[in-house]
Amino acid sequence: MITDDTDAEMMQAYMREMRVYVDDFIRSFLFASIPTETLITRAAKSSIFAGGKRLRPILCLTAADSLDGPRQQILPWCLALELVHTYTLVHDDLPALDNDDTRRGFPTCHVTYGEPMAILAGLGLLAAAFSSPVSLAAKYQTPSLIRRLFSLLSTASGGRGVLAGQVADLLAESHDIPQEEMLFIHHHKTALLISAALQIGALVAGGREDDIERLRKFGELFGLAFQIQDDILDVIGDEEKLGKPVGSDIRSHKATFITLLGLERAQMFLHTVAERARQHLIDFSGDPTKLLWLLDYVINRDH
Repeated sequence: MITDDTDAEMMQAYMREMRVYVDDFIRSFLFASIPTETLITRAAKSSIFAGGKRLRPILCLTAADSLDGPRQQILPWCLALELVHTYTLVHDDLPALDNDDTRRGFPTCHVTYGEPMAILAGLGLLAAAFSSPVSLAAKYQTPSLIRRLFSLLSTASGGRGVLAGQVADLLAESHDIPQEEMLFIHHHKTALLISAALQIGALVAGGREDDIERLRKFGELFGLAFQIQDDILDVIGDEEKLGKPVGSDIRSHKATFITLLGLERAQMFLHTVAERARQHLIDFSGDPTKLLWLLDYVINRDH
């Protein structure tokens, strides 16, 4: 937990270091493996490099770091996680879904390249997430471990994960829904992929099963906290920092924790969820310091 300015500065420095580390790897791999520039590769690459926190790869690396795992062996899975995440954003922005024109201050993929190309670029990113890590990870991990890691990734990104959350989110538009339905949406749409990132990092680091289970639970609550803060920022955030219009969820009649609870109660619930997440790392055998830094970053971020 961040307790003073020194901790905050160290956390910011760590985030910058990890973001550069992940970006350098993604850039070197993609530009080496896809040297030919076509319309679809430009659409895919521009989506990946249009800013972003790289939170999921950073969580994956941090989970491995907390257990003294080798970073180089984690990088193929960081790539896979970011490819999946970027695919979800490209498709989420489409006119048929959220119909967003900007993300991170830039025109969205379908605005720049057209809706058909954005659909194809998103599918290409998803396919690459399940093919790119294979050759890179094979030199480090056993086939059985690779299968387990892919199972985590596919569950989080498929019909039992992001897609299930997206369907429920669409069906909830313009409706008052109970809290359990809201929790279902955010658990599937956001939290499962974040939880998978932490578990993947711990598994590659050779973590114990009880630690992996702690990280699973921590990650699910971390993801819920991330989404609650997202809902809050849609109401009180700074458009320039967010890189998108404030209030877009309300205008789109989205079901959010603000529409469910109101701003003040949503803020209280955010801190309750964060404290529950912290509890799961009390008996963690590794060093949870940076994981807790990242949790504090998520609940206090302004973009």
